[in-house]
Amino acid sequence: MMNLNRWVLPEGVEELLPDEAWRMEMLRSEALGLLSSSGYELVVPPLIEYLDSLLTGTGEDLEIQTFKVIDQLSGRTMGVRADMTPQVARIDAHTIKNDKVSRLCYVGPTLTTRPQAPAGTREPLQLGAELFGCPSPEGDGEVIQLMVDILKMSGAGSIHLDLAHVGVVRQLMAKADLEATTQAALFDALRRKSEPDIQLLNREGLLSDHWSECFIGLVSMHGPIEQLTEITAPLSTLEPPIRAVDEVLTTLKRVADLVSVLLPDIAVGFDLTELRGYRYETGVAFAAYLEGEGEAIARGGRYDDIGEVFGHPRPATGFSTDLRRLLRAGGGGQRADLDVICAPYGTSQALHTAILKLKAEGKRVVYVMPESSPQSMKTIGNHQLIEMDGKWQVIPLQE
Repeated sequence: MMNLNRWVLPEGVEELLPDEAWRMEMLRSEALGLLSSSGYELVVPPLIEYLDSLLTGTGEDLEIQTFKVIDQLSGRTMGVRADMTPQVARIDAHTIKNDKVSRLCYVGPTLTTRPQAPAGTREPLQLGAELFGCPSPEGDGEVIQLMVDILKMSGAGSIHLDLAHVGVVRQLMAKADLEATTQAALFDALRRKSEPDIQLLNREGLLSDHWSECFIGLVSMHGPIEQLTEITAPLSTLEPPIRAVDEVLTTLKRVADLVSVLLPDIAVGFDLTELRGYRYETGVAFAAYLEGEGEAIARGGRYDDIGEVFGHPRPATGFSTDLRRLLRAGGGGQRADLDVICAPYGTSQALHTAILKLKAEGKRVVYVMPESSPQSMKTIGNHQLIEMDGKWQVIPLQE
C-alpha cells in the first residue's frame, strides 16, 4: 500500500506549478525593473546565517519566527532568515559602509516558523527596497510611492494605505515609567486593540487611572488622514504636556501631505496602534491593504537605529511584500501566449541551425522524440518545423 504521507507538504508550505511559477518569475522581473529604474541596486543576502548576526537588533518577534539549526562545521547555532530587512541593513552598515544615500533592493525566499496570518504561507517570497542615509519625510514618501507603484503594476485592486508612527506609543510608555513586563503586556493589548486587557492592567495596579484612560483613548485613534488633527487632539492636552508626541504627529502629517501629492488616487488613513514593526521601527510606519482583506499586502517603515549595532548608525526606511500573495491578489506577471513549434529530433546541421535561430528570436521550440506519434504533436504545440524545398520552415499544424 502506498504511503500517502510521503507526498504531504508541511502546513504553510506549497509548490508552484509551471504556469504560476512562470507568472511569479515575470512579476519578480517586472518589480525589480521598476526598482532599478528608481536607482535601487540589487543585493542578495545569504539564506542562512549565524544566529547572533541574523537577529542582531531585531527583537523577540523575529527570534520566535526563525528556524534554527546547528552548523555541523562549527557547532554554532544558525538561523534561516525569516525577514531580509535586517540582513540588508547589515550589508549597508558593515559591507558597503558609506555615508552617502544608498538605495538597495532584494528578493528571495524566507522561512517562518508560523504563518503571519491564518492559512498563510510559511515561505514568503520577500521583495523589498531600503533607502539609507535620508532622514527626511521625503525619504518615506519615496519608499511609499515605490511600494504602491509595485502593487499597481501587479494588477492589485483598490489599495488603502494606513500610516502610523511608533513614536507615539514609545513616548507615552516612557512617560508612564512602566516596568518591562507591564510594557510588554500593554504593547500586546495595544497591538490587539484590546481595551479590556488595558483595563485589567489598571485593576491589577500596574497602570494608573490616568494612563489607563490615555492608552484606551489611543486605541480609538484611527480614521481618515484628513481627520488626523481632530482625532488626535486629546494627545495635545495631556498633563503634563509631552512635546515629543506633538513632534511625532507633525512628522506624520508631513508624510501624509507628501503622499496625498504623490498618490492622489490612493485612500489614506492612520492608525496610531499599528505596531507590527514596533521592535525595531523608530518612526513613520505604513501598510497597504487591498479591499476585503484584513492582512496588509505590503508594509514598511523607518528604522533609524538598526545600523547602530553594526557600528554604522544612520537613517533608514523601507518596505517589503510577499510576491506569492501579490501574484494571487493582483494576477500580475501574465505570461504571453507563445507559439510552440514542434521540431523533429535529428542530427542535421541545417536543422540544428534553424532551431537555434528560432530560439534566438524568442520562439519556443520543442523536440518531438522518435517514439512520439504524429498525433501527439497537437498536445505539444501549434506549429511544426519541416523541411521544404531544401529549407527548414515553420508551418501551422494541421487540425
